[in-house]
Amino acid sequence: RRGFASGRNDKKLKMMKRIAAGLIAVSALLSLAACKDTTWSYKIDDTTITSGMYIAYQVNAYMEASGKVEDNTKDILSQKIDDKTAEVWINERVAELCKTYVAVEKKFDELGLTLSESDKNKLNVQVSSYWNYYSTIYEPNGAGQTSLKKILTNSYKSNLIFKKYYDKDGLEAVSDADLKTKLGEDYAQLKYIKMEMVDAEGNKLKTEGKAELKKKAEAYLARLKKGENIDDLIKDYAKVVEEEKNAASTSSSASSSASSSASTSSATSSAVTSTASTASTSSTSSTASTSSGATSSATEEEETDPNLVIVNKEDESLSDKFIKGVFETAKIGEPLIIEDDENYYVTIKYDITKDESTFADKRDTILYDLKGDDYETMQKEWYKDYKVDTNEDSIKRYKLSKLKLS
Repeated sequence: RRGFASGRNDKKLKMMKRIAAGLIAVSALLSLAACKDTTWSYKIDDTTITSGMYIAYQVNAYMEASGKVEDNTKDILSQKIDDKTAEVWINERVAELCKTYVAVEKKFDELGLTLSESDKNKLNVQVSSYWNYYSTIYEPNGAGQTSLKKILTNSYKSNLIFKKYYDKDGLEAVSDADLKTKLGEDYAQLKYIKMEMVDAEGNKLKTEGKAELKKKAEAYLARLKKGENIDDLIKDYAKVVEEEKNAASTSSSASSSASSSASTSSATSSAVTSTASTASTSSTSSTASTSSGATSSATEEEETDPNLVIVNKEDESLSDKFIKGVFETAKIGEPLIIEDDENYYVTIKYDITKDESTFADKRDTILYDLKGDDYETMQKEWYKDYKVDTNEDSIKRYKLSKLKLS
């Protein structure tokens, strides 16, 4: 019995030792896990990129990638961008954005730049507005308003650095002459009568109908070449279109009521005619703007002259044929007809470089179009020798696949 009891005690002792060893191992693992600091993702040249900032940059880069993949309705990460998976592209882009952040902060101080009270007020409004709109994207992923404010402030500083280099009296200032040349290359200012290839009921014209419309366009072109005012011609054609629509509407109403009594038919016809007259009077102004094709965003010029249109060479909403006609065929001050698959445009082009108001309005955009690539190259030079310390625990914790963007 003693031998049996002794054996049983030995087994209990071994079991207790195993349990103890297991507890020690678990405790060690928990202690090790507790020591992992994932509050930061990068330390770049002694500047810390917090995990919140890292996540915000992930979201931004993901959105950027969604505009580069072939089909953004499908899984983004598995698609290709520049011969690499979007996931790899985004991770590389995030690292680039983080290094750029540090470079901008250092260069801003190096150039002796500061944020004025006006700048700070603008930033506060921008951050508040941006957060109200996008917090439902950033916050669930772990990026708070503080992180977003750092990034937006950095972007604002970057713009001030850009202007310090390239704007008037800048370190590498771009002349107004060069900017106006770029303006004339990328933008055009014109007025036109837009003649849609549809009938009064909105049906697409067939060959014969297109030929008749082309004759109308040529007639208006002849009047324009003889010196008639383009604005008057735009209004004139708008009235023609409206009258054709009203005639078609009246004809349709009369036809549908033909089976009714003569008195009812007469009353209906009278009502239709009255309505048509009212519609024609009330819609002439808005129709003139539509017929001129002034579909671009309102600018100061368009508020004072609703028929004046500014066209961007890269505007993908416009047909290739129209863009080619405006930038390759049309000459300053020489009326012509531009034709695409859906419209005839009786057009006159103006010298946009002579319009000082438009130049002032587009100046910043043109400056960035002209020097943006150079500025990005410069930024890469700033950070190319930076020492980068990567927090692998943080990077593993905040994987792209964990982003909640739906």
